Amino acid sequence: MIFSFSAAYSPAAASGATSSSDSRRSSSFSSRKLRNGIFPVRKGLAEHLVQERALFWSYKERDSVREVYLEPVEDAYGGPLVVLIDVMSASSAEEFSGALQAIGRAVVVGERSAGICVVADMLELPNGAVLAYPYGQTRTADGTVLEGRGVIPDIEVALDRTSLLQGRDPQLEAAIKAVQNRRSAGR
Repeated sequence: MIFSFSAAYSPAAASGATSSSDSRRSSSFSSRKLRNGIFPVRKGLAEHLVQERALFWSYKERDSVREVYLEPVEDAYGGPLVVLIDVMSASSAEEFSGALQAIGRAVVVGERSAGICVVADMLELPNGAVLAYPYGQTRTADGTVLEGRGVIPDIEVALDRTSLLQGRDPQLEAAIKAVQNRRSAGR
């Protein structure tokens, strides 16, 4: 299976990552160019990708720390998993990819993400403008702070214009190779 949230996704390049009904099927998610998202969606999706309860994030606020745990669904997907990111991946895309990486559930492929990942509220001002004010810091299960750092891929691969014009996606190709390698290794 290939899931993509990116305009750079190439169905032709994905032909090597097919799925079957057994636990050896493969998945690849692309968080490239994904700048925001909704908490229940990314948490709900991640709960379909873990086999056991896991700390996913913690949010450090002024006087407290909130922990968010994943509760796996029945028949959760347990096969190889790769997440694609790039410099335009921010906020929820960073929480999703960085958290899966931190718990060892996914291989992250692509370019370092934007590092724009805070817990914030929005307030509409009287003139219609919107003020976003951070009140917390996102940390992955291993304690990594994503704000100002971003997610650093396990396999760094840059996109280049020439390849894209030729209909190739080097990041997706690297993701497919990573899935194939994990399959061969029995992971």
